[in-house]
Amino acid sequence: MKFWIARDFDGGLYTFTNKPWLQTVDKMWLDFPVYIDWKDDCSYYEQLDCNLYPEITFENSPQMIELKLINE
Repeated sequence: MKFWIARDFDGGLYTFTNKPWLQTVDKMWLDFPVYIDWKDDCSYYEQLDCNLYPEITFENSPQMIELKLINE
């Protein structure tokens, strides 16, 4: 499973199905270059615990992450 992950300037960590755009005024990552109601955005996954992925910073966002599921 592959997805994009990005950290906003305020430290919020989010996942996206598509590569997000940087909204420079508020320093936040969005799915589209034009601000829309992000809660209704079909490409937005969810907000993660901000303590996860400490190596992902605002400056090096967004990054592609791949999770491999282990079959039990």
